[in-house]
Amino acid sequence: MNLKKQRCIFTLKKTINMITQKYLDELTYEVIGSTIEVHKTLGRGLLESVYHECMKEELATRKINF
Repeated sequence: MNLKKQRCIFTLKKTINMITQKYLDELTYEVIGSTIEVHKTLGRGLLESVYHECMKEELATRKINF
């Protein structure tokens, strides 16, 4: 493989990695935001199953598939 092709492949991999990292950062931000919202709404001291059901609703509202 010549040098030009190697540079092109390297640039493409770097771009894909940046897109993937950006997507993961945005997804992480949304998931953490969802957990904070559920906790603010419900407070503390409930059963885990209650938080679980509310998290499912919150994630669905934000169109986050799980």
